[in-house]
Amino acid sequence: MLVHFVAVVQYGSFSAAAAELGVSQPTVSRSINRLETSLGALLLDRSPQGATLLPAGRRILDLAEEILADTRAIRDRLTSVSTLRAGSLRIAVAQSLVIHPMADVIKELSVTAPGVLVKLVNAESPERVADLVRSGQCEVGLADGETSAAGTVSRRIGDRRVVLAGFPGDDWPYGRGRRLPFEAIDAVPLITGPMNGAMERLVRDSLSRPPARVAVRCGSWRAVWDLVALGVGCALLPEALVRTELDGVPYWKFEPELTLTEHLIVRRGSISPAATLFVRLIENANAGRDELPGDG
Repeated sequence: MLVHFVAVVQYGSFSAAAAELGVSQPTVSRSINRLETSLGALLLDRSPQGATLLPAGRRILDLAEEILADTRAIRDRLTSVSTLRAGSLRIAVAQSLVIHPMADVIKELSVTAPGVLVKLVNAESPERVADLVRSGQCEVGLADGETSAAGTVSRRIGDRRVVLAGFPGDDWPYGRGRRLPFEAIDAVPLITGPMNGAMERLVRDSLSRPPARVAVRCGSWRAVWDLVALGVGCALLPEALVRTELDGVPYWKFEPELTLTEHLIVRRGSISPAATLFVRLIENANAGRDELPGDG
């Protein structure tokens, strides 16, 4: 109704407004009549020469134009979000996965949707990732272990080989390239990440007990990587991360293989276009990765 009212004022007559808007003149007349009825006042003076504003119409014209401008702005904003030209995406992510695979995925997302601001929320455990998604604080999550929460859907999207990386000392009996029994970690000062994280549970499950020599426990995985690089001790880390972030640091694989699973967690129901794009990119990244086979 406001669109028709402002158009009549702008173009000077019902017929001119109808032609400009691409509707019939009776449609404009009925719309203006409904507006006047709802407001309880006549807004326009009708005459053969056209339509002119009455006092009540003059009082509401500015407000009507503001409302229409705000409506257009809201429509443009929604269009920008739906077409990935604007908006934000909050992702809960395990610290161990921030570099791999998240870095490449976020880079591709920023190229595809440069107007979308990505906000990463660190989560110390798979359960925390699921809880952030369940509560609505984040729309999607990437966990380094299996988990579930009401109102979310979790699916396994990949596996990452875990290795022992670091400088174990001169008396280390295992040569480069040799595969380790898991009990070998008891012979080195171990640097671990946050308490109750997926990596710590992986150790407990594999040993059926805590490791013998935990030398340092860090609050972040970045600190673990830095201490390993400085020769403070050894750590269990994803092989892909060691290859790219700890150049020159020796590492050993285990026999049998030790793997960390990645799980994508999303809220049940519809998700935003930005979240949909992220899900597609992370699944494509994992589908194109073949990390486990071979010894390269």
